[in-house]
Amino acid sequence: MDAVKEKRYYGWYMVMVSAIIYALVYSTTSTGSVFTISITQEQGFSRSLWSSKSIFTCIGSLISCYMSGRLIQRFGLKRIMLISTAGVASTFFIPLMFTDIRQYYVLSVYSSATWCAATIMSVPILINRWFGPKKKGIAISLALAGSGVGSMLMSPLLSYLCENYGWRKTYIFEGVMLLVVMLPLIYFTVVECPQEKGYTERLGEKESTGSGASAGKTVLTGVPYKEGIKSIVFFTVVMGIMLIQICNASVTNHRTPYLTDLFNGNAVKAASISGIAIGSLTIGKIVLGSLCDKIGVKKGLLLGMTSYFCCLLMLFLSIYSTNFIYLYLMFFCIGGSVGTIVTPLIVSTVFGDKDYGRYLGTIQSITAFGTPIGNMFSAYVFDKTGGYSGAWMVVSTAALIAIPMIFISIVIANRKRAKLPVSMKEATV
Repeated sequence: MDAVKEKRYYGWYMVMVSAIIYALVYSTTSTGSVFTISITQEQGFSRSLWSSKSIFTCIGSLISCYMSGRLIQRFGLKRIMLISTAGVASTFFIPLMFTDIRQYYVLSVYSSATWCAATIMSVPILINRWFGPKKKGIAISLALAGSGVGSMLMSPLLSYLCENYGWRKTYIFEGVMLLVVMLPLIYFTVVECPQEKGYTERLGEKESTGSGASAGKTVLTGVPYKEGIKSIVFFTVVMGIMLIQICNASVTNHRTPYLTDLFNGNAVKAASISGIAIGSLTIGKIVLGSLCDKIGVKKGLLLGMTSYFCCLLMLFLSIYSTNFIYLYLMFFCIGGSVGTIVTPLIVSTVFGDKDYGRYLGTIQSITAFGTPIGNMFSAYVFDKTGGYSGAWMVVSTAALIAIPMIFISIVIANRKRAKLPVSMKEATV
């Protein structure tokens, strides 16, 4: 496609819609901690009892990630996006009459299942259908960047509404917002594939005609699902992503308490540094995605994961000098973005696009266990030692181990692809 046609390419509208989905649907769930104090005080729940919802959230994520790919193949992407988004909206109306913590546990399974289907499963599949290897990195990063922007905007808004109008009215606001804004947006704008708009190939295909026209429909190739899940490469990819998820959860859920202790109880300074870290991810995702397109996914992710290791190392070294925190922020901008970008890109790169949804769902469902593992690990270390130094040392090592696992997976995939006939090759990285 020439430059003019690229600018008018309908897939960019899909990126914009995806970013809005992450900004509104993703952020409404990710900012749930805003309601912790209000709900626990009113209902008489302890913090630990309330926090145990994360176990049930993980169960919902597991079910959703495993089933979403299959449901999308059978019923269509747009239909699943509409149903799951409506499901997310309903989770803000259902608990208005709850009084028992067990009701919230059941809701956590349902809420997590619908949220995963609407965001971390649907969006990467939609982007993958519209963009080829040359543009996929920037497209997915722009879409996922919506989460950072949404969280920064929604968190203070929801805090204000909750404080002034109560959590129930705030819940109603969130539910109505999703129904009124997101459902019409998805229904009227989402197009499942380029062919429905008259395009014959995805933007950014390796073998492009230059005009965007080709003799026939784009053929998505890749490793058959039943064959791929039995390979050593699949195991290596899963373990690499799992280690990254463990590291993310270990740090994300304990960063602010650690910084508060580090700065002698200065909670404002700790929150400010955490806010800067989260905000920088919006830029970091876009930069990392662009790099993956320009220098290849292999080199891009290698750079991102190396930066991630460095930022965790700086966090560990900050125990000895607080100045290392500023180096942590510098590396985190790019490195911290790996957690959200690595999975959709590595799945497409290693296994191809043919069974992309099934691979993505299976890997997301397995690696979802990294979140509670990482969270509980750091909490356990703190309870036993009174600090986080041991946790930061372990997660730094885990990130270092993940680098060769992801790198080797891509190398092996490219070598296997090189042995295929030219007509059957996918784009190399």
